[in-house]
Amino acid sequence: MVAIGVLVNPRAGSGRGRRLVPKLAEVLRKVGEPARIQVTTAPREEFVLARDLADAGARLVVAVGGDGTCNEVANGLLAVEGTTAALGVVAAGKGVDLATALGVPRDPAAALLAACTSEPRTIDVGEVFSATGRRRFVINAGGIGIDAAVAERGTRSRLPGWRLPYLAALAAVWRGFEPFVATVETERERVEGRVLSVVLGNGPTFGGGFAILPGAQLDDGLLDLAVIGDVSAGEVLRHLPRLAAGDHLRHPRVRRIVAPAFRITVRGGRQVSMQLDGEVTAV
Repeated sequence: MVAIGVLVNPRAGSGRGRRLVPKLAEVLRKVGEPARIQVTTAPREEFVLARDLADAGARLVVAVGGDGTCNEVANGLLAVEGTTAALGVVAAGKGVDLATALGVPRDPAAALLAACTSEPRTIDVGEVFSATGRRRFVINAGGIGIDAAVAERGTRSRLPGWRLPYLAALAAVWRGFEPFVATVETERERVEGRVLSVVLGNGPTFGGGFAILPGAQLDDGLLDLAVIGDVSAGEVLRHLPRLAAGDHLRHPRVRRIVAPAFRITVRGGRQVSMQLDGEVTAV
């Protein structure tokens, strides 16, 4: 039986995932448990492999890639009822905000060794149900609106670094993006209006380190939302430094809501994309 499965996204970080395989194999030899490294060959294959490893009794499945890879692996694990398999993280992609929130070492060998030898930590996950009935889990952050358009473009970018691809994507998609009407409801409040985005945060950052919901905690039993109103392109450019620092929440057209559950409705029949840990889908 494989105790530790390591799933490598070879496309992560412009090929960095694949280049890490020899180093990761050396760490696993030192750990000494039955282990297997698998390099994925198709998008979203990590879900199936993680599910099969958990079903076969693996104690740990490690995602080597960005937040999207972590999302696929986590969803695969959560698809197995009653699993005790833990998620490990080795940051190798453009968006590595989950790894940052968890305090995962940036050195890949140190990150894998920590995943194999540390006690598991319990964190929250968000369970998302779309209007079509699709269920999906979000681990670090998700959103509806312009952030999904930015995520889709940013993950395809060949620009270096973790933040630059998303800044360039924001500049590219902003001009043609139309605000939409959304309603956000919790047990205690209801917010409705024209918005650019509704961002859900389990962790405090997304998009390569933007502090969209500073203070959000992975293990407090709550989810945070940032409802970003109809803000002009000029205002966004002016306030980008505030966004990076997490100071944007004082803007009059940005609203923060904290609750264990939300209902988000897009009005007017508008087709809007959604991203969950950078993985983009239709709402």
